[in-house]
Amino acid sequence: MSHHLESFKERNLTKIQTEELDRRHIELLALFEISQSLSSSLNLKSILDTILLVPMGRMMISRGLVLLQDEAYEYKIKNIKGLPYSILEKQIHISSYPDHPIFISKTEKSEDWISFLSDYHIELLLPLISKHNQRGFIGCLLYTSDAADEEDSVDLGGRRI
Repeated sequence: MSHHLESFKERNLTKIQTEELDRRHIELLALFEISQSLSSSLNLKSILDTILLVPMGRMMISRGLVLLQDEAYEYKIKNIKGLPYSILEKQIHISSYPDHPIFISKTEKSEDWISFLSDYHIELLLPLISKHNQRGFIGCLLYTSDAADEEDSVDLGGRRI
């Protein structure tokens, strides 16, 4: 009996290890694709498209944006996918910006920028940091309201959060 139990454990462990390797492979491919684009292009629009579209495509996200710092505490929406073009180039004041990924709906702050992103159903905000300085953010919708009703967690490339 214990032999069968050990065999079962080994098969499940192998499956978990394979899934983890697959997830890491996908992440590396996405990073490689982004780095190729960054290396081959000096066109900001092309770079921002890649930064936004690669994760959106890999995670099957339908809506996203890139905010870049324009001046101190002022950020402009420089790229959008799945959102109205009327918000492109809109300037947003973010005085207390996060230095780590955050869920907009779970933040306790009631600042205008949080309300703005919530209005457009941007759920996850990821900081863009270069040389230890905040350069901007990637924001995206993680799921539709129908999916949110069905599950409390979200799959981020193989990880449930």
